[in-house]
Amino acid sequence: MSDETVAKAKLISDEQIRAILGSTFGVQVDIAECKPILSGYNNTLFEIKTLNPDRHVVLRAAPNSDVPAHQRERKVILAEPVKYDLLSKAGVPTARVLAIDGSRSIIDRDYLIIDYIDAVPMNHPSVPADVRPGIMQQVGRYTAMMHGISSDKFGWIMQDGSIRGSENWSEVFGEIFTEACNNCSEEGIISAPDIAAVIDCYWSCRAVFDECRTPAFTHNDIWDPNILVREKDGEWIVEGIIDVDEALFADREFEFVIWEGADPDLLLGYDIPPDKSPNALLRKKFYRMQLYMHYAWFYQIMSMSPEFQKTSTRIAVDILQELLS
Repeated sequence: MSDETVAKAKLISDEQIRAILGSTFGVQVDIAECKPILSGYNNTLFEIKTLNPDRHVVLRAAPNSDVPAHQRERKVILAEPVKYDLLSKAGVPTARVLAIDGSRSIIDRDYLIIDYIDAVPMNHPSVPADVRPGIMQQVGRYTAMMHGISSDKFGWIMQDGSIRGSENWSEVFGEIFTEACNNCSEEGIISAPDIAAVIDCYWSCRAVFDECRTPAFTHNDIWDPNILVREKDGEWIVEGIIDVDEALFADREFEFVIWEGADPDLLLGYDIPPDKSPNALLRKKFYRMQLYMHYAWFYQIMSMSPEFQKTSTRIAVDILQELLS
């Protein structure tokens, strides 16, 4: 277990965990096993087995107030049951939420209790390399199912099921892009004049983004740790696509920016050819710049990884210069 995992776990005491489980399952509950899960950077997770009742669950708590996360990342966990419900109804295997609490009455953090999924992340050493193509084709099919979930607005899914956003994708992505730009400017990662220039560049071509007229449910964090798989009857299957923190209604191709040259097997399963028009390629350039600005900020402020930070900054600056040339 990493020092980071241990440090995060200590933010929630054994007494608080017992109180959370008692509130969820009743005062008669006993904890048979409880261990931290190394997953992500903001949320704190524990795998827990209980007696009276006999359950196997995951406790997922939002960031502590000391973590330098965006405000929407502190409250987004309360909307996860809505997102998981949308995925489940669309046929996508995902998590089942048993309880949610945003009262801060037990701990000063919002939290969920989720049924444990008996599977391993796709990057687990027990998963054979030769089964990856078949798994990724499954992921592609499930991604297409996700993108078939639509809304009347682009934007963020709220706890009550409403959407905070706009009918125009340029407004929603503009908020995401501007936030990433301002973060990099405030931390001295990219110069303020360059940031101001690229923000002006973005708004000058907003019509290119407003060509996107169909809001699609995008997960925005589909990578190996969030794809849970297991072997069943000699075949490896996807048991769950989890961690919907970043999900929002967006341009469907915003999904693929996290994949450097989207996985060919995923695209085979997805079965919808990418848009290669000049305007689509311009949109993707802005998507990629936003992603690497976020990485540059993240690796400087939260993860303290100098090499990753340097590489992310270089990529973001290269795209910026290309956009401004």
